[in-house]
Amino acid sequence: MQPTSSMASKYRFLFKVPGSGYAYFFLILTGMLMGLLQGVAAHINYLYPVLYNVLVNGLLPISVNVFSKRFILKSFRVTSFRRLNHLSLLENYFFLAGASVGALISYLENSAQTYTIMIYSALSLNIFIRTTILTTFTQGSLLRGYLSGFIEPIFRGLGLAILYPDFFNSTAIALSACLGSVFSAFSLFILLRPIKEDVSPLRLAGGFVNALLCGDESFLENMLERLSSEYSGTSEAFLFRRIDGKKIAVIIPPYHFGPFRSVGSSMLNAYIENKLQKYGIEGIVLKGCTGHHANLVSNEQSKKICEEIVKNVTNSYSVFSDTICYYPQSKYGRVSILGLVLDGKTILIPTLHPEPMEDLPEIIS
Repeated sequence: MQPTSSMASKYRFLFKVPGSGYAYFFLILTGMLMGLLQGVAAHINYLYPVLYNVLVNGLLPISVNVFSKRFILKSFRVTSFRRLNHLSLLENYFFLAGASVGALISYLENSAQTYTIMIYSALSLNIFIRTTILTTFTQGSLLRGYLSGFIEPIFRGLGLAILYPDFFNSTAIALSACLGSVFSAFSLFILLRPIKEDVSPLRLAGGFVNALLCGDESFLENMLERLSSEYSGTSEAFLFRRIDGKKIAVIIPPYHFGPFRSVGSSMLNAYIENKLQKYGIEGIVLKGCTGHHANLVSNEQSKKICEEIVKNVTNSYSVFSDTICYYPQSKYGRVSILGLVLDGKTILIPTLHPEPMEDLPEIIS
């Protein structure tokens, strides 16, 4: 179960590209800003640099993304046209950062050389970033991801060399593209090497992305199953009968409801409650003292365990008792504890309500 714990801990590294909700607008805006910075660096009129930077770094990436989605990445749900534009916007931010530093130094030195070097460097960096990200997304065909990641920055470089040959050297652009491609290929070679059971970090990351963004958990669960260890536990079930005869089942499984979305045992509580509802039993599934190490690695396992729990609850012929022992609520610092004794079993429910609460370690139980 350890791999699912590690996977859940990576949530803090997720981020959203700033301005991605208005990607078209920010692609054009950043293109304009790069044109202005180029005018500052070269001490020339701003109009032409602004126009061709809007074309090369604003409109051209959108057009290339249309082509990539239509002809290269059509079968990959995760690489949507919208996300390709977000990726292009991220590239523009790196271009803009390089252009800002380069323009300042070039203005002070009265030479545009530093500006062009920073643009070449940003081009290499963007080839590395885009090819790595899209190769991660395209689990079924790594070559398609790499190709799609390569052509968009290359078209940008060609646009710069064709529209402003006196400012951008085609040989330097080609060398920058080669450098970014070689570095990307080397990094992908390292990341694709299996760490255990034929599972590589890159494929694991790709499975995580597909599960998170597209709801397709099959690829990730297949890898987690190969990496995980066995875990066993016993579920506790308490069956109540109301005066009107309706039954209520309180279930405490030994598993953790994680790691995220519908992966593993994340939906186990909902499966149990919905299944019991079909038998006329109101189900309440509580989480015991467990952490992510007790996640199930596949949705199918969760459904099988759900069937087993529901079968035992519906076939229970236990004698009902009309006595419940209730302990007065206790408070220790910020922790409130409710205690019950049901059929000889003691239940303690700690809570930090109304504050949020993390997983309780097993040692508490």
